[in-house]
Amino acid sequence: MRLLPNPDILEAVKQKKPPGLMVVGWAAETHDLIENARSKLERKELDIIVANPVPQTFGSGRVQATLLFRDGTIVPLEPLSKVALANRLLDLVAEHLRRARRGRAST
Repeated sequence: MRLLPNPDILEAVKQKKPPGLMVVGWAAETHDLIENARSKLERKELDIIVANPVPQTFGSGRVQATLLFRDGTIVPLEPLSKVALANRLLDLVAEHLRRARRGRAST
């Protein structure tokens, strides 16, 4: 079997990111969850990264996640269904974008 490297999707998004767009990534980590996720957040120039411990969250209907934000904020979440996590993440992104727009409107 011949294996090929996967393209780096986050790198491609970063290269084409228009102003005002937020980029969210995921980090599935077997150890040093916060440190490895923070490193990926910075390396990939993400706005938010969702850090999941492996193998605890794989194959489960519930996800244990910690959100790391570019500004250094860390938000550990209680175990959630994948749908609930997606909704929470969308709410946080929407709130961040609303605050950013209000900030630009007041300048």
